[in-house]
Amino acid sequence: MLIFCLMLLSWITADLLWWWLAGRRLRTLKARRIWRILLGTFMGGQTGYMAYALVRTRVGGLPDVFPMASEIAVYIWHLVILPAALLGIGATTLIYWIVRIGRRLTSRQVARPPMHVEIENKTPSSRPTRRQLLNCAMAALPPLATIGVTGYEVNELRNFRIRRCEVALPSLPPDLDGLTIAHVNRSAHRAVSPRWYDQQGSRRDQCISRGSGGVHGGPKRHLCQKP
Repeated sequence: MLIFCLMLLSWITADLLWWWLAGRRLRTLKARRIWRILLGTFMGGQTGYMAYALVRTRVGGLPDVFPMASEIAVYIWHLVILPAALLGIGATTLIYWIVRIGRRLTSRQVARPPMHVEIENKTPSSRPTRRQLLNCAMAALPPLATIGVTGYEVNELRNFRIRRCEVALPSLPPDLDGLTIAHVNRSAHRAVSPRWYDQQGSRRDQCISRGSGGVHGGPKRHLCQKP
């Protein structure tokens, strides 16, 4: 349980770090207030989910108030998108400072004659610069990718896949020899029709196990139904 709590705290810390880094990149935009509201809505949901999961881990009996789509988004964001986004920002920042330091070192070694530049009075352009577009893309693409993949996965919940495997247990009682156990995880359990449970539970050689636990918090619970 302690390791799980530390994992949740590390994910919350990573969320806050990304929130701060993405907010800094949106400061140069003209419509930064709208972008920050959208960013705050997305990151507030992600961080709030993880905080609630941490509270559920320490305090039992709390209800699961989040819909399935939000749970899928949390898994995709924290396990795939967020690590890749932090690595991308870290790599681009490192390259930026290496190039900047290299330019400073070369400019000190090579003495350049003074340049006379004529400054023309130009009206500021309303178009965003390339740097602004790059900052906006780095801040907006990870949440948009999370939302897109979440929509695809929610649609995939209708297509169930069954993975069959045989487990040899030498200490298994003879009465349970040949027993089939159908383990349904928590996310799929919500989408499974109750009629399917009735059909599978009517078989004498099958036991249905429903597992819970994971990022949403709370201890693992298993309910085995056997006629």
